Amino acid sequence: MKSNAHETTRWMGWTCLTLLIYTVVFHWILPVGIIGEVEPMWGPIPQTTLSTPVSCFGDLCLFPTRPILRWHEFPLMLNVYTSAFPDWIHWILYQMTHSIQVIRATQITCATVATMTLTYWLRNHLSHPILWVFWFLLMTDWNYLFYKKALGNTEILLQISWILCVLPLLLNWPIKSQRNHLVLGVILGLWIKITFILHLLPLTIAILWRNGHRIPLLKSLAVGALVGLLPGICFIWWTETLDISIRSHDFWVMQWDRIQHALSGQSSNVREQSSNVWLWLLDPLPFFSRAYGVESIIFHGWGRLGGYLLTVFILIRSSAPHITRWLSVLGSQILILTVIAQDLHHLVIATPLLNSCQMLAF
Repeated sequence: MKSNAHETTRWMGWTCLTLLIYTVVFHWILPVGIIGEVEPMWGPIPQTTLSTPVSCFGDLCLFPTRPILRWHEFPLMLNVYTSAFPDWIHWILYQMTHSIQVIRATQITCATVATMTLTYWLRNHLSHPILWVFWFLLMTDWNYLFYKKALGNTEILLQISWILCVLPLLLNWPIKSQRNHLVLGVILGLWIKITFILHLLPLTIAILWRNGHRIPLLKSLAVGALVGLLPGICFIWWTETLDISIRSHDFWVMQWDRIQHALSGQSSNVREQSSNVWLWLLDPLPFFSRAYGVESIIFHGWGRLGGYLLTVFILIRSSAPHITRWLSVLGSQILILTVIAQDLHHLVIATPLLNSCQMLAF
C-alpha cells in the first residue's frame, strides 16, 4: 500500500511540475497567440463570417465560412475535414466566462494531461531515468510546445490518437488490448481530422512486422477506418453537391489542388514545403518566422542533432530486432507526411513516437 501511495504521490508531483512549466512557457516564453483560423471554434464568430447558410437540415446548417457546420451557434465542424469537438470544452467555458485567460488555462491543462498521459503509457517500458529524459524531450521541443499553445486540442488529440494506435502494436501488448486500442485510436483520429488517413499505411506496416495475429489486427484496422471515415465521407458528399461561391481550402476543391501542388513540388505556400521536415527535426524557428511571424524563440537545434547522432551510434551497436520495426513505422510516417502534408502541424504528430524511438535505443 505504501508503494502505491508513493507512486501516486510521485506522479501527482510530476504532473504539477509539468503544469507549472507549461504555465511559465505559455505566458512568458513562447511568443505566439492563438492562430485566428481556429478561434471560431470556441470564440465569438467574427462579424465578417456571419454569413447566410448554404444548406440546412432543420437547425443543422452548413456555412461557407468557419465553422462551416453549426447547430444554431454551436460549432460542429471547423471545415470539411476538421471536427470542432476537441475544442468544445473551450467553447463551453468561453460562453460562460468570455475570458481569453480561461481558454489559456484549459490549453495549459489539456497540454499537461496529454504530456503526462504519453509519459505514463511508457512507464513499464522505460527505466525511470530514461522516462524522465523522454518527458524532458517533449517539454523542450518547440514544435511540440508551439502547437499546444497556437492550435490547442485538435493537435493534442491527434497525437494521442496516433500513440493510442501504434504504441500497443510496437510494445506487444495483449492482442485484445492491441485490437481495442487500434479501433479506438483510428476512429478518434479520423473523426478529429480526416487527414489522419495518412497514418493508416504506417499502422499497416506496424501490423505486418508482427509474427502473428496479423489478420485480426488488419480487420480491426479496417473496421476503425470504415467507421472513422463514414461521417467525413457523408459530409464531403453534402458539401460537394452544393454551389459554394467562396474559394477556400476549407472545402475539398481547393484542398485537393493544394495536395496536387505539394506532390508535384509546385506549392508556393511557405507552410507546404518538403524541406520543412528538416526544420521539424532540427530547429523550427525559421518555419515559425515565415509562417506565423514569430520573431524569436530561445532554442538551438544543434543540441538536438547531437542527440540524434548519439542515438544512431547506439542503434548501430544494438542488435535488438524491435528497433528496426520501430524505425520502419516512424520512417514511413515521416515520409508520407513530408511528401503529402508537409506543414509542421502535421509533422508534429510524429514527435512523441520520434522521442520514444530515441529513448528505446537506450
